[in-house]
Amino acid sequence: SWLEGAIQCPITNADRIHPEWQDLKVGDPVEMCPNGMPPAYEVAQIHPNYAIVMGHKENGAWVDLWQFVILPQADGSSRLILRTRTMMVGGIWSIIHPGVFVMEYGLLHGVQARAEAMSESATSAAFHPFAKMSRRLPSESFITKARPPQGWSASSS
Repeated sequence: SWLEGAIQCPITNADRIHPEWQDLKVGDPVEMCPNGMPPAYEVAQIHPNYAIVMGHKENGAWVDLWQFVILPQADGSSRLILRTRTMMVGGIWSIIHPGVFVMEYGLLHGVQARAEAMSESATSAAFHPFAKMSRRLPSESFITKARPPQGWSASSS
């Protein structure tokens, strides 16, 4: 996007599960750009197979948080919710936030497109006459079986 170009942050989308990214822990840095700008996000909370929250701190206090939550739906699909909370307002942030919104919109649509393509690919392979009988259908994935931790909601921070 134009914002990625403006901040010299070429973002590459993952189209597969990366084993090296699966052991994320609270406090771990999450780099968005190869050049270190903007600063890495810090993992604030992890709820396995359900949610991850990351953000930035200033003087030990969270100044912005980025929350990704997967909610299983009754039809076997999943809903991905992305929420942002920030204390960074006014000035240059009045220009940056609309660009971030556009990037987040693109992020969600990109995730949806890749998930649907993977689902269609897995479903068509599963119904192929020569497919292995043990192949799992997309509705059996961990995402659709995810449940929120007891007492935790998408509005928690």
